[in-house]
Amino acid sequence: MHFLDAWSSLSLLDQLRLIAPAALMVAAILLPGRRAAIAVAFALAIAVPVSDAAGEGWATNLGWGLLWAGVGLVLVRGSGSGMRRPVEGAGGFESSVIGLMLGIPFCALLTLAIARQDLSSGLTRTATIGVLYLTLGLIHLMVRRHVLRSALGWGFVGFGLQVLEGAVRATLPPALAPPSGVALLATFVTLALVLRLGLARARWVGSAWLSDAHDLHD
Repeated sequence: MHFLDAWSSLSLLDQLRLIAPAALMVAAILLPGRRAAIAVAFALAIAVPVSDAAGEGWATNLGWGLLWAGVGLVLVRGSGSGMRRPVEGAGGFESSVIGLMLGIPFCALLTLAIARQDLSSGLTRTATIGVLYLTLGLIHLMVRRHVLRSALGWGFVGFGLQVLEGAVRATLPPALAPPSGVALLATFVTLALVLRLGLARARWVGSAWLSDAHDLHD
């Protein structure tokens, strides 16, 4: 009951504000094509800062907004690399099923563990939404096999860790709390490497799909 009360005590607007980034990530998982990926990236550039799920002030929120806007711009630049699923994309259905079979129980078990803890309502919401963001990012990485598009999954995993870091920070003394912006910086470095790899692979190999790796020869 405490877990349900933590969410029901929020207004509908606040609930939608926190759920909006997750809904966009679900759309990124379910919708194929480069246009969907680009639209989700730019929508996250707005929804993530507005959600204020990170809880570390306007500077961190602005940083996440700029990060997602940058991902959208790179996806636009790499849109000619063939983000449409190739005809011979065997294994896509299997990877999607496995991703969902692993991701949904993972999220459910962690949410149940949070619900059993004697946390405040604010910490309960923060930990739960952080686990949801993290899980959706992992599911996206397992379901979508395009290197450039995987930036959405990596970015959402990083944002989930940012939210969970905020929950941890609230339970620790200031002297023991992790430095602010560590998750944002780590996500920026990760996405820079992933996007650079995706663009290089699309340019030199002709495809950024992982399923085309068998076409590589020494």
